[in-house]
Amino acid sequence: MRSGKPKNKSQKDVKMKRYAANILYCSPDNLLKNGVVEIDEQTGTITDIFSLNERGDEVHSAIFLNGILLPFNPFFTPETYYSNLFSLLEGQFLKDISCEMTLHKQISLWLLQSDDLFSKQIPGENWKVTPIFATEKCCPSFRA
Repeated sequence: MRSGKPKNKSQKDVKMKRYAANILYCSPDNLLKNGVVEIDEQTGTITDIFSLNERGDEVHSAIFLNGILLPFNPFFTPETYYSNLFSLLEGQFLKDISCEMTLHKQISLWLLQSDDLFSKQIPGENWKVTPIFATEKCCPSFRA
């Protein structure tokens, strides 16, 4: 019979946050459809990355976000509004490949969303970028 008590103090103190999105942009070569990233809230470290499509079951306590979850803050200008979205994101990612989403790494997350995000895949004026998560150490100027 289980007592319901944690095995040790560190397990009790660990608080995880799970974010799921239509697309989890880990890197230009690693886009997860219906992706989930699990983060230790205290350290900002990634503890798990997976696709709901592969798990086949519902993930407990995941916050589902409609859009593309990114490990960097994307930017768009009127000159880029009619460019291919994933080409723009790849170019921005390659300027700082240290932002790649990998296990045991501190991360910041931004959500890119729009009503026509998946139908057009072309950046536009109505696209919204929202900060989702960061630790002070990882990204001191971040404001969620």
